[in-house]
Amino acid sequence: MFNSIANLCFSFLILTACNNTAKPDKTEKDNMQSDATDTIPPKPGSGRDEHGCIPSAGYTWSVVRNDCIQIWEIGIRMEPQDPKLDKSTAAYLVFTDDKIRVEIFLPTQKKTVIIRKSSAEGEPMKWVNGPLALSESNGTYSLEDEGKLLYRGTVSK
Repeated sequence: MFNSIANLCFSFLILTACNNTAKPDKTEKDNMQSDATDTIPPKPGSGRDEHGCIPSAGYTWSVVRNDCIQIWEIGIRMEPQDPKLDKSTAAYLVFTDDKIRVEIFLPTQKKTVIIRKSSAEGEPMKWVNGPLALSESNGTYSLEDEGKLLYRGTVSK
């Protein structure tokens, strides 16, 4: 009986000793590879905003269209007219299908401005919201703030 217990203990020691090899520490190369995979940036086009639009592909949310749009494809480009404005940036107009509301994308503001049509049927088209006024004459749109011309743009055909 003593021999079988001794053999069992001896077998246990041998088996555990064979399985007790020390694991090597990470090498510098392993650490560099681990760090590199931790900081891989997302693929272009994989980031979406709160509306599901892909800003890196040029899409932005339009309230009046209730959709992700590329403003330079859908909108009417408005060139700065005020000397105080940056001439290298443009504003854009995006209308509802019935042209009752217009969403204005201004380069100086993060949020768009939405204004409603204020002109009656048969009158020149005009949209007003506080000091902002947008008017249309012969396919040319003018955006004014308190009577001062800010932007002007023509519908391209």
